[in-house]
Amino acid sequence: MINLLDNSDKKIIRQEYHRRLFRGYALGFGALLVIALISVSAYYGAQKISAGSLLEMAERQKSQSDLVGVETFVADIKEANKAIGLIAGGMANVHSLSAVFDQVISSRGTGIKLTAFDFSKNETGQWSLKLNGVYSRRQDVIAFTSALKSNAIFSSVDSPFSNLIKESNGEFVVTMNMSAPKK
Repeated sequence: MINLLDNSDKKIIRQEYHRRLFRGYALGFGALLVIALISVSAYYGAQKISAGSLLEMAERQKSQSDLVGVETFVADIKEANKAIGLIAGGMANVHSLSAVFDQVISSRGTGIKLTAFDFSKNETGQWSLKLNGVYSRRQDVIAFTSALKSNAIFSSVDSPFSNLIKESNGEFVVTMNMSAPKK
């Protein structure tokens, strides 16, 4: 298309076009800026409200959980003290556990592997130790029970016949009653 306008009119039209283009961009940018400012202020306002309410909620929950935590902690301590008192009071006439286990470990031979133990009071009120284990040869479990029977810590050692059924790689159970310690 042929432009028949003279150069001064072309210049005025071009300037007017650029002004309108600039105004359009400025208006669009201004609208976006206003929308962004509104969005940001709404976001931070909501954050401030939620942070305040979260802080209040956390404080309330902390004060409630502190009371519950302290109460349960005190109850746990009382229960542990009661259990310790029962154990300490009931074991006044018993050898220390470490001494008993030292004797058991030193009595065991190379073919004996201990798998479990149960330390409890039996029907007569006497403390007993029940050992479970595995032996590699029958002679190992016989020597082990003989060594336990000769030990002064144990008043009696019970080894059932079922411990001797297998010649090798068998399981055993030995129950020992504690004798009163010499003071």
